[in-house]
Amino acid sequence: MKTRRLVFLAIVSGLITTMLFYVFLKKEMEGTAGPPVPMVKAVQAVQDIKKNEKITEENITTIEIPEDQLHPETVQDPQAILGKHTSANLKQGEIIMQHRIQKTEEETKVVSRKIKEGYRAVSISTDYVKAVSNLIEPEDFVDVVLIEQVPKSAPEFVNTELILEKVKVLAVGKRMVEKGEVSEEAKEGAEPEYSAVTLELNQYDSIKLINASARGNLQLVLHSRLSTKKVKQSKDSMEETFEKAPGRAQFLPVPKRSIIREKPHPNAHVITVIKEDTELIFFGDGDQRRDEEGRLWFRVETPDGNQGWISSRIVKQKGE
Repeated sequence: MKTRRLVFLAIVSGLITTMLFYVFLKKEMEGTAGPPVPMVKAVQAVQDIKKNEKITEENITTIEIPEDQLHPETVQDPQAILGKHTSANLKQGEIIMQHRIQKTEEETKVVSRKIKEGYRAVSISTDYVKAVSNLIEPEDFVDVVLIEQVPKSAPEFVNTELILEKVKVLAVGKRMVEKGEVSEEAKEGAEPEYSAVTLELNQYDSIKLINASARGNLQLVLHSRLSTKKVKQSKDSMEETFEKAPGRAQFLPVPKRSIIREKPHPNAHVITVIKEDTELIFFGDGDQRRDEEGRLWFRVETPDGNQGWISSRIVKQKGE
C-alpha cells in the first residue's frame, strides 16, 4: 500500500515538473520572438519568358514575400515593366529583377519594335543636302522624290517624280530617337551627320522605293509637324483627273488594241499588246511621267503581271 502511494506521488510530481518546464519554455520563446515580419509585393513570372519577349499582363503576376527577403532590384510594381522587353530568359515562378528588364535606351536600339504590323523598314542612301541639311529626325514625315536623267533619248532631259508621299521616318543613321531624347552619354559618341535614312513602308511601296533608287537619285522633302491636313487642289481636265487617281486604281484601255511600252515614250520598246477593257492596275501618283512633248503616261500592271507604260489618252478609269 505504501509502495503504491509512492508511485502515485512520483507520477504526479513528474507531471507537475513537465508542465512547469513547458510553461517556462513558452515564456522564454515569447520573450525572444520579435514582432511579425511585414509582407511586401513582388512581381513574378507565371510562365517562361524568353529574352526580348514583351512583358504583358498574361505572363506576370504579383505575390507577397517577407520584407526581409526583398532584394533591392526586385520589381514591385507591374505597371513599371508592362510593355517592356526582357534582357534575359525568365523561368516560371522567378521573381523579376530590374536588371532583367531592358532600359528605355536599349529599347530604342531595336528598330523592328518600332515598325507597325504589316509594314517594313527600308533604308535609302542620302547626303547632307538630300536629307534637308541633316535636319530630318525620327518620327518626321517626308516625301520621296526621284530625279532621273535620260541621257540616250534626251541628254538634257531630267525627269522628276514624286515616288512616295508623307512616309514616316524610323531612323536617321543608327539613331531612332530625336536629338532631344538622346542621353548625354550617347550624344558624346554620336556622329553629327548621317548618310542613310530608314523609312516605314508597306510591302508594295518598299519595292517601289528600291526600284526607284536604281533608276536615279532620291531627294527627301520634309513635312511640317504642324500640318495635319493635306492641301486640296481643284483639277478639271480628264488628264488631270487621272493624275490624282487613288492607289491601286483600275484603268481600262479604250482602243480595240493598246500598246504597253517599256518607257513613257511613243517610240519606246513594246512590252505587250492588250485588248479593249483589259483591267490595268495603276498604283499611284508616283507611277506617272510626262515625256518631252508633255504627254502623260501611267505605269500599269496587266492581269498576267507585265508592267509597263501606257498613254493617259487611251485609258479610262473603271466605273466611268
